[in-house]
Amino acid sequence: MEWIEKYPKKSKPVYDDLLAFMPEKIRELFLRFDREISQAYGVSNNYPRFEKTTGWAYGYCRAYRIELLCVTIGSDYFSTLGVKIEDEESLNDALEKAKLKYDEGYEERYARQTAARKANQSERTKKRLEREKAEIAKMTENIDPAKFNKCKWSEKVSRTK
Repeated sequence: MEWIEKYPKKSKPVYDDLLAFMPEKIRELFLRFDREISQAYGVSNNYPRFEKTTGWAYGYCRAYRIELLCVTIGSDYFSTLGVKIEDEESLNDALEKAKLKYDEGYEERYARQTAARKANQSERTKKRLEREKAEIAKMTENIDPAKFNKCKWSEKVSRTK
């Protein structure tokens, strides 16, 4: 059974389903690939998405979904960067292509996009705080200070009552 047939768009597989789908030899290659990519480049397999032609694909990325590469799943292989990984040789080819892609400026792109998103978030936070201050000021101008927060507490009640 093909990956796209077993897990259609409405049926998102968890990581264990992904591993269970693969034959044992391919699973071992995939786990090695996963480990080496994570250790070497600091990316992880945490961005699953559905593609119409291949089914669920997994992006290796860092925060903010800044992706280094994408892995697609087949019945007896997995592929990335145009390499169909079925054995040690193809795994080594894929790892070399991943290294080339990483060296093409992934760190700079990651730093640039992260800085831009942090700046955007900082600006949005400033606007939100200003808006909240204005809302609080508008609400408090209608409060009569003589009556505000003056509670009349009831008398103590004994435990026997």
